Amino acid sequence: MDVLHSAPGRQLILALYSVSIGFIFGMIYSVIRMPVSFIRYCIDVNGKKTWPLFMTDLLLDILLFTLYTVTTVIFIYAANEGAARYYMIAFSLAGFIIQRLTVGRLFGFVSSKLDPVFYRIIRRIAHAIKTAIRPLYELICNYKMKKYIIKAIKNRGA
Repeated sequence: MDVLHSAPGRQLILALYSVSIGFIFGMIYSVIRMPVSFIRYCIDVNGKKTWPLFMTDLLLDILLFTLYTVTTVIFIYAANEGAARYYMIAFSLAGFIIQRLTVGRLFGFVSSKLDPVFYRIIRRIAHAIKTAIRPLYELICNYKMKKYIIKAIKNRGA
């Protein structure tokens, strides 16, 4: 089949596949961004900046868009017999933008509402673990303190 003169129906199907790839990667991007949003919320609540968050954003963006580019190139090569068509890239990008402007905003809204809930749950779990471990910690500290006092008394008398 001549790739340069492919049927309009085939081009429409390739365009729809391109939009689907963009939309799927937009969904992946939204799901990956939710933990980053939670980390940002935790930093805002505690006021402690332990890791430059823009680095996390930058690394995730580079990783995702590298994967996105490779997938798009492989799709173009496999679906269109190696002939690159700019409309496929444009429709793929359009699918990503459509996802970010529709479902992506919904993900952002849900994430902003769930961040405080997850934060409280994690704080409660951490408090429960701390409460459960405290007696063991005090026992170890008391044992070390008693051992130190006994050693100091023995050395003082000698």
